[in-house]
Amino acid sequence: MNTENKQIVHRWFEEVWNQQNEAVIDELLDPAIVVHGLGEEAAQGHAAFRRFFDGFRKNFASYRIDIERTVAEGDLVAVHCKVTAKRPGDERTLVFRGVSLNRVADGKLVEGWNHFDYLELLQQLGAVGPDAMSAVMG
Repeated sequence: MNTENKQIVHRWFEEVWNQQNEAVIDELLDPAIVVHGLGEEAAQGHAAFRRFFDGFRKNFASYRIDIERTVAEGDLVAVHCKVTAKRPGDERTLVFRGVSLNRVADGKLVEGWNHFDYLELLQQLGAVGPDAMSAVMG
């Protein structure tokens, strides 16, 4: 089961994100999917995920998500990812990392938790200074 679940998650990142094959969204996402970490509230269902997906593609002219590590236990698969991206009209290469924890049931993704280092991204974009964490940590 763990091997099958890992393959599903790896396929998700490769085909949906890297190849931008939208047909795979309907194939691999359960219709009642709940995805945490895409905004203030959990995204529920295909339409909510597609809004995030479309916004991400609009804001990044090119990108690639590489899975660096995978850990699976029971119905959960965690992947540590590196995102390499460029924004439209900007030649800088942006790199940030994150973790996605995915619950798989009956060959479909049914729930996900995403934790990406958006502070690292914002620092590269110049939206916050390199000492932004000191304001929080004192």
